[in-house]
Amino acid sequence: MSSAFDTVGQFGRSLDDLHFIVSHTFENIHQTFSEFPTKILYPREFYPLANAQQQAMTEEFVKILEDFLGVKRTPFSFVEEWEKNPPQEDGGLPLLEYTEKSAFWSLCYDYYHGFDSFRDEYSAKFDKKPFVSPVVRFRWDVGKDVTSQQYETYMKQLEVFRNWFTENFMGPDSKTLSNAILIMPYGEPHPEYRDEANPPAGTFPTIAEKFISPILHAPQLVLPFAQMPYLSKISGRSEMRPIASTMIGAKGSDLMLIKLASEAFKKAWWPTSIQTGRYMYPVADNARNVGSVPGEILVTYETNQRAVQELQREFEKKSEEFVCNAM
Repeated sequence: MSSAFDTVGQFGRSLDDLHFIVSHTFENIHQTFSEFPTKILYPREFYPLANAQQQAMTEEFVKILEDFLGVKRTPFSFVEEWEKNPPQEDGGLPLLEYTEKSAFWSLCYDYYHGFDSFRDEYSAKFDKKPFVSPVVRFRWDVGKDVTSQQYETYMKQLEVFRNWFTENFMGPDSKTLSNAILIMPYGEPHPEYRDEANPPAGTFPTIAEKFISPILHAPQLVLPFAQMPYLSKISGRSEMRPIASTMIGAKGSDLMLIKLASEAFKKAWWPTSIQTGRYMYPVADNARNVGSVPGEILVTYETNQRAVQELQREFEKKSEEFVCNAM
């Protein structure tokens, strides 16, 4: 629980549904755009991925974005770019040293003090400390040792990093809403069984996939696009694990990112909606283990989506009429 890092997440089984939901949920994201960004940032701190098969699948994802936008990715390094062009406030420190504790320690400060009243009230009522999970206990132990002055320093460091990145690499644009998109990994390629203990709680660096989006105050779109086979110890048969990647854009570019993904996927004949059941997508023998979407199915899907949206508009209209009549 942190006012600095908590964000609202929306889930959808199709990109069109997600666009509709987001457009009717969030405020201040309705700026119009006439073009898509023409720069794809590909951070060397995160790529190539350790798992060769996952990296090969990610290459397929990046390639359809390159083909759709008509550009090649721009490899770059957070660390090297900071070294070449640091902000004035860095104090001469390398990026990883400057931001060493900025994100996780400030998160734990919020995490700990957000429960101050709960701990006090629980102890007063039951004369004992509340039971909490190992992860919560670890974060509380970190957060209680962070002073308010240290917290303010960490928040300032994050602001410096955010402003530096926005001014130099991915900022707002009148035509595209974001002058670049940042590709970031998401999730593990191996199964995570529920009957196995979680690894011990630990810290995270600031320059990590968990923190980049909230630090930048930027939308992040998670896109499952592939399936990786594995032999399940539970079912005893081959199963498919979803593989995803993400796109991050400048603040306020939420709807543009969804539209970009939708158009790029459709051009490549990739599914823009996921199934229920055993498989996320139809299984096929290709690099992503995902079948293409036949043209007639895509047209039918879009027709259905338009019908659903028309029903939603009609429902909203009737709701407004009901409110007026009630008044």
